Amino acid sequence: MMEKEISIHRALAQLKTTTARIDNIISNAKFVSLTIGQSGTANGKTIELCEREIQSNYDAVVKLINNYQTIKLAIIRSNSGINNINESLIEKVTVLDTDMTISEMLCIHSYVIPYQKKLLRVLKEQLGTCTYKVEYSQTAASEKIANMISQMGNNNSEEKLSKETIEQISKAYRDNNCVFLVDPLNINDKINELSKYIEDFEEVCDATLSEQNSLKKITVDFDD
Repeated sequence: MMEKEISIHRALAQLKTTTARIDNIISNAKFVSLTIGQSGTANGKTIELCEREIQSNYDAVVKLINNYQTIKLAIIRSNSGINNINESLIEKVTVLDTDMTISEMLCIHSYVIPYQKKLLRVLKEQLGTCTYKVEYSQTAASEKIANMISQMGNNNSEEKLSKETIEQISKAYRDNNCVFLVDPLNINDKINELSKYIEDFEEVCDATLSEQNSLKKITVDFDD
């Protein structure tokens, strides 16, 4: 990670650019794909190229969200003036093994978590769509294979098809005609990891706020 000093004006501009790039990738990128049989292609490309693009898409959006968080928190620190305060004097809370101020925690909750939820939703949608197509192709294949075997059995009524022959026919047809996932991310694992992080962060955030609100005192000067 490379540290560099930039103006708040430039940071805000970079924040806007980063936001647009995150939205573009989440809305348009593929995070899982499909291939038919032994075609060796997926989404109009070789499977190898498709896998590299999927991995690149995911890595890019994760990096952008992390950069967005870094810039947003730096702006929060600057605006609150804590950059000029001794670190040991700043009151912090621990959220998922990371020390941060309440303002930083709320910033992540309000601005970063929504992007992670948006990514999570797209991952689930794409996996759901692809899984449906895989299952549909398997069901259609089973019906087609059953018809093929029935027809072959009728044409060879004197000789019953062996179990081995039926298995060979079934395998050959599925290998060449069924739809299979192209999933270099192990997307279900990514979904589970991201879901757990979001749930844990929100749970700790809510608990921390409740605790802080019950302990903190404020002075209010009301008009008589």
